[in-house]
Amino acid sequence: MGAILSLLKTLSARRQRQILMLLSALLLATVAEVAKIGAVLPVVALAARPGTGASHLTSFVRAAGGANPLLLASALLILFALLSVATRLVLVWLTHRFVVGVGEDISERIFARLLRQPYEAYKTRSSGEILAGFEKVRGLLFYVLLPAMQAVTAAVVSVAIIVMLLAIDPVVASIVASAIGGIFLAAHFATRRMLDENSRTVATMATAKMNVVQQALGNIRDILIDRSQPVFERDFREIDSRLRWAQSVNMLVAAGPRAFIESAAVVALVGAALLATGRPGGLVGALPALGALAVGAQRLIPLLQQVYAGWAMAAGNVHSVADVIAFMNLPTSPDADMPEGGAVPWGDIVLSDVSFGFGGASPVLRGIDLRIPRGARVGIAGESGSGKSTLVDILMGLLTPTSGTISIGGTPMDEALRRRWQAQVAHVPQAVYLSDGSIANNIAFGLPPEAIDFDRIAAAAEAAQAAGFIARLPHGYETRVGEGGARLSGGERQRIGIARALYKRADILILDEATSALAEDMEAALLAALDRESMTLILVSHRRSSLRNCDLIVRMADGRAHASF
Repeated sequence: MGAILSLLKTLSARRQRQILMLLSALLLATVAEVAKIGAVLPVVALAARPGTGASHLTSFVRAAGGANPLLLASALLILFALLSVATRLVLVWLTHRFVVGVGEDISERIFARLLRQPYEAYKTRSSGEILAGFEKVRGLLFYVLLPAMQAVTAAVVSVAIIVMLLAIDPVVASIVASAIGGIFLAAHFATRRMLDENSRTVATMATAKMNVVQQALGNIRDILIDRSQPVFERDFREIDSRLRWAQSVNMLVAAGPRAFIESAAVVALVGAALLATGRPGGLVGALPALGALAVGAQRLIPLLQQVYAGWAMAAGNVHSVADVIAFMNLPTSPDADMPEGGAVPWGDIVLSDVSFGFGGASPVLRGIDLRIPRGARVGIAGESGSGKSTLVDILMGLLTPTSGTISIGGTPMDEALRRRWQAQVAHVPQAVYLSDGSIANNIAFGLPPEAIDFDRIAAAAEAAQAAGFIARLPHGYETRVGEGGARLSGGERQRIGIARALYKRADILILDEATSALAEDMEAALLAALDRESMTLILVSHRRSSLRNCDLIVRMADGRAHASF
């Protein structure tokens, strides 16, 4: 319950107003439900003993009904029954609308937080864990929040009905309520530990399941070649089986007590009838009260079952709530929402005794001293694992050095400068990601349609040596490239990525193995075209030909930089 309260504290003002509407609807539904049960009394009394009054309510109906009080009593019962149905439907609609709205708020908040995390967080968290977080939002809504709200609603109405029944016949109502409540309490104490364990299983297995899917899709080529599908199928089946078993047990626990409750209620009502035969007026005199009790019990059983089921479902999934709240409170980069401000004074990039390690691990970079002159072409070479990519991330301001300093044009890098600096940096990785849209949209990536400059797109494509193959496509710049650029070759994807970087018109262009899929003559033509651009060019490459005309070559080995001119 504490996790749910923590979640409710994060609600927006709009959702808080919806809660007030829910409370108003709940009050109306409760009044209508009690009125409906109370209206049974005069109907049964007048039908059983037309000539006498069984209660003040019956006497009032008789006085108001004139010659046919039973007709008036029946009409009132029908009216209150219709009001009860109408208010319950409104309450259900408002409840589901509120739950879906909360889900919308949570998903948007998590997505916004994910996009604003420090870059280092993406290096340490798997994409499967992130996707599982979104799946857990759905579980939170429909296995925790909705059942919990339905339980609260049912509990309020149940209390009102019990009070009504106690007013009609305290002894019989106490017997029925005690029998029903006792079964639910026994079920609660018998299953709460199991539900807590299942909650942990559901949260853990949901993440593990998404990780298996991500690993399989990310290695699909090797899986197809090696015919290793059975290994991944087995892992998926084992994880999914544990997840579904825990969920099915939760559902059984939630639904189980009802079978006992219905039998207990029948026995209690029969006992009440036998008890009534020994009272003044006998069974006939007790019929109005028994009728109201029967109707009340008929409504009370599903309501109390809903209270218990809501608790059981919420308790069986509550650890997913903690995971979702953790995602909602992910730390964001301090400069994530800073305005870009003015341009950074363009000058030399200087790294002084820079070291870096991930989360306290052994340093990936050690004591880097490096000066990159303004407008220079700089090559970075080295074996895999030597620290090239980490050095590039440092240069782009994505990672903050563990020790040492970076300065741009003599200005030390801080959070405010980092945001302005990144606005002047363009980066092209070896594996360029293209969205399933047009070539134009992929070159002007991240911009709304009204902000796209098509002349600028054409100029960027020309400089990236991409204009030729784009012109041969069926729809030119409006050709859709498929998910991940599946309809293009590796070299074509890289040229689109370079065109995207050039569209930005940045002062610093970083090509991280971004020409590896190009033929050497195409690469030479591209680099010659980039020479005509006024920018600092940083090339990360294993090809000697790519580094041939560099002003400075930085060779990385064991996290250390060795510069040569």
